[in-house]
Amino acid sequence: MSSTGPNEPPLAVQELIRAPFLSLRLETGTVVLMTPEGKVRMGEVALRILDFFSTPQTIAKALSELQRQDEGRAQWMRLSETILWLQRAGALIPANPGVDRPPLVEVFGGASLHISMLNDKRRVSAYLAAIAETVKPGDVVVDLGTGTGILALAAARAGARTVYAIESSAIAATARAMFEQNGFGDRIHLVRGWSTEVQLPERANVLVTETIGHDPFDEGIAENVADARERFLTPDARFIPQRMRVWALPVSIPREEEDPVRFSPEVVSRWSRDYGFDFTPLLKANPVRPLLRKLRTAIARDFPALADPMLVADVDITKPFTSTIDSRVDFPATGSGRLNGVLIHFDLTLSPGVSFTTERHSAEDTNSWGHIVLILADHLDVKSGDRLSLRIDRLHGRLHAAVSRATRPAGMNDVALHSAP
Repeated sequence: MSSTGPNEPPLAVQELIRAPFLSLRLETGTVVLMTPEGKVRMGEVALRILDFFSTPQTIAKALSELQRQDEGRAQWMRLSETILWLQRAGALIPANPGVDRPPLVEVFGGASLHISMLNDKRRVSAYLAAIAETVKPGDVVVDLGTGTGILALAAARAGARTVYAIESSAIAATARAMFEQNGFGDRIHLVRGWSTEVQLPERANVLVTETIGHDPFDEGIAENVADARERFLTPDARFIPQRMRVWALPVSIPREEEDPVRFSPEVVSRWSRDYGFDFTPLLKANPVRPLLRKLRTAIARDFPALADPMLVADVDITKPFTSTIDSRVDFPATGSGRLNGVLIHFDLTLSPGVSFTTERHSAEDTNSWGHIVLILADHLDVKSGDRLSLRIDRLHGRLHAAVSRATRPAGMNDVALHSAP
């Protein structure tokens, strides 16, 4: 059961911990783990294992304590096999920050992710400009999710006395080499682990983070910043970014973008003609809640807009906030067509003089954040001037949207302009 390097402890006695922000789906008798390389299907024992590894544990201890008395050797083999699958899929990661060997699959450690971000010159340049504007000589900086280390390097170049660059994924070893190669190895200290689980020897007066996803909250910025505020920062700490505004745009999604993720009447009719069976029961299998698709800017740019963008959240990152959104906005349609989706984008104020947007006509094709579109459960055929109502919420860890005909008097809106508790 050993797959470690020559200077590392055997895997059976190496402490592992459950990776945060796992994407799981439960099916009857099956746990489906979503990884960058596809889906991994395991039995329900995977839930017991993931619960056990909520704190650092060894595989040897897991095999000893998770084996039930009434389970035989076959069940023991299934238990050990599932643990190894979870480790290889990146769901169980080394608990020791000093261990640089990655799991075989890591979402944030893969080269493609960092290539995409570094190719996004507008995004990177905006962050570098904000750091140059914010960081002063003698500052202590904490960089949450340093990745390749470019933002930590920029903070050191701006004069920071010390930079604590926190990173949990396999790219951490490369970041350390970047610090040494660029002459800042003495001032940038790599801290290996999840920011919510590591300790710093002193408090910082500048926080830098890029833990923002396509859904701006899905990489845990609210939780990460809240923890850093309590444990890492001085009361007068400065933040990069400072503010985030989330916008929703009702759009008409072309059928070729909608058909791959839902059963449409047109597709069902084609299958019936092709195969000689009645496929209409599949139309009832579509989810009630809207589906979410991630898109490149070049694709999202072509969707016809049926209204003006609507502000659904305005977050002051320098103050306590959560990832909750619960907004309802009544609005007039500005175009005619089949309203079947809501496109999300966001603006960032990185520093007083530097801002950034993912708005589809302002962003470049290299925009590594891209866009998410919420495909509505039921479309509306609308005409310009129709009064409509948009409901956007993020109450259970994922964005949802619904559009209906407006029933309230004009001007009555409930917009969550902040995400503070």
